[in-house]
Amino acid sequence: MKIRKIIFLIISSVVSAAMLSCFPVFSEEVAETPSNEYTLEYEIFDSYAAVTGYTGEPVNVEIPAEYEGYTVKIISSGAFKDCETIESVVIPDCVETLDVHCFDSCSNLAEVNLPNGLTGIGQYAFRGCVNIKTVQFPVMLQKIGGSAFECSGISGDIVFPENLEEIVDYAFSQCSGIESVSLGDNVTNISSYAFSYCENLKSVTIGRNTKLIANYAFLKCPLLESIYIYGNPEVQYHAFGILDYDVVSDNVTVYCSSASSVWEYCQNPLELTNEEDIVPINCQELFCRGDANLDTAFDTQDTEDFKDFLLKKNPLYELSAAYCDMNGDGCYNVFDKIIMDRELSEPAA
Repeated sequence: MKIRKIIFLIISSVVSAAMLSCFPVFSEEVAETPSNEYTLEYEIFDSYAAVTGYTGEPVNVEIPAEYEGYTVKIISSGAFKDCETIESVVIPDCVETLDVHCFDSCSNLAEVNLPNGLTGIGQYAFRGCVNIKTVQFPVMLQKIGGSAFECSGISGDIVFPENLEEIVDYAFSQCSGIESVSLGDNVTNISSYAFSYCENLKSVTIGRNTKLIANYAFLKCPLLESIYIYGNPEVQYHAFGILDYDVVSDNVTVYCSSASSVWEYCQNPLELTNEEDIVPINCQELFCRGDANLDTAFDTQDTEDFKDFLLKKNPLYELSAAYCDMNGDGCYNVFDKIIMDRELSEPAA
């Protein structure tokens, strides 16, 4: 009897083992933590060095100011592109250029300091960096390339430095976190789609010397409430999505001079006002007699621009033409040019 029981137990054990072997063994997988062990790669030029790439698993990256005695001035094209481990980067003030695609699609990058010496941000530099929330733009920055921050997480109120001159196509397109944009007086061009599809953008301020707001620059910004235009830029087709009645809210208000070319362009469906409590809402007070280029000063450049107008080389906006009628006869001709030249040649009293 005991022998039968022992044989039964042995058979049961064998069967159980066989059954268990038919089922997979589940174990909880533990995600590997990046090591933050990395080596930067460089290229040396005549008088400076550039970071060109890396090996390893960078997490918190610190770019050195020098490499083999050469000052690091550039982070090269695609240096950290598609790096999924990087979370923060510290860049020394000697870096002047962030080249195209340098941090493109770094989806976990959340902290980056833009160096004080930075003058240019290349195309796609931070595209798709969804975890970047705040960026402090340095005072030396002059140009932001196309799609530089497209689809990034940059958010809040964005104030650009006074030295900035140009914002290229799609630079901040689809940045749903941006709520307001303030552009300095030196920005001459706001290119096509620059701030398009910024779904939470409510307020835009455009400086005195902006010459062009290109096609679709602020297209599909459904929460836009106020636009402050201090100068007299050319506003191209659909620059603010003005013809998209189902997207642009009815309560958008554009603050500008009633003599500005913007006034006529934006008349419907946007409401334009010239209230005295908006500073500097009365743009006409910014300009002076003879100010053909509307830069708030009367100088030799105005006479050159007015001469080009007389030679039919360029048009003259209605607003600037009003300031070029030097003799007050309602016409803009060579006699006004003569008065301009004479007044500029005479020493101030």
